[in-house]
Amino acid sequence: MNILVLDTIHGGKTIAGYLTASGCICDTVDVYRHESGISEDEAVRNLTLKRYDFVCAPVHLSPGHCILKSAAAEGIPVISHHEVVSLIVSGLSYTDANSENAKPIIEITGTRGKTTTAYALSHMLSRVIPPKNKTKDSETGESGILHTSRETVTVPNGRVLQRVSITPASSIMPALYALKNNLWFVAEESLGVCGFGNLAVLTSTEDYPCADKKRSALAVKLASMAKCERVLVGYGADKRKVLETIESLPQSQRIPEDRLFFASDAVRVEDGVCGYGNGSGGFSNPLL
Repeated sequence: MNILVLDTIHGGKTIAGYLTASGCICDTVDVYRHESGISEDEAVRNLTLKRYDFVCAPVHLSPGHCILKSAAAEGIPVISHHEVVSLIVSGLSYTDANSENAKPIIEITGTRGKTTTAYALSHMLSRVIPPKNKTKDSETGESGILHTSRETVTVPNGRVLQRVSITPASSIMPALYALKNNLWFVAEESLGVCGFGNLAVLTSTEDYPCADKKRSALAVKLASMAKCERVLVGYGADKRKVLETIESLPQSQRIPEDRLFFASDAVRVEDGVCGYGNGSGGFSNPLL
């Protein structure tokens, strides 16, 4: 396949590298700094000549960008970085994240609370899923991987795998590592989830304009979850706002009702105590 990958500074270079290694032919465009890859003018000419099977673009790129407008005019599909990352992970992994024996693969996005949620889930999973046997690289063994805006580490031994941003492309390496070794994986991701996991978490519903103020960030995040196996909306989120935003999306970008869950329907938080089971159980935590 011939693919045009946009935005080399926010993961496009990494995505193009994986696609090329898989046998694809890629051109890249540095749409913000214009320091690498081919020029925008050359990309538009190539689109006019139908030289690409699809364009891979970040969700934060303005819909009015000349390359995206040219792709639309020529009928060439545009696929987001998030979607392509999911295709890469699924294509390079021999493990199905939704198989019966698969460990939890959790993708987290939202305006706030992403990192805190990621660390909290990592702590919980490390308590219930014991580390695998020790290896020459690990004295304590590994039960999972935590990927956040701070760093990407194995758990519980804390071996640092990378220190990068939370653009979609940054999830590829740790996701493949987790699936290969049957480890759980908790990933913090920006402006939506990729969809390779078995649970997507939306931590908050605060909205803001993105993509040159032409798109709703909340709508972008919810649209990215349309094909996820399960979607959990965090406690305190505006349920009505979520449902109205989903309803405003094209049918293909709507989360099915049977895959959408709200934490507020299952638990209640008051005075630092989280109650569940209609009051039959509960726990306290400084994070509440």
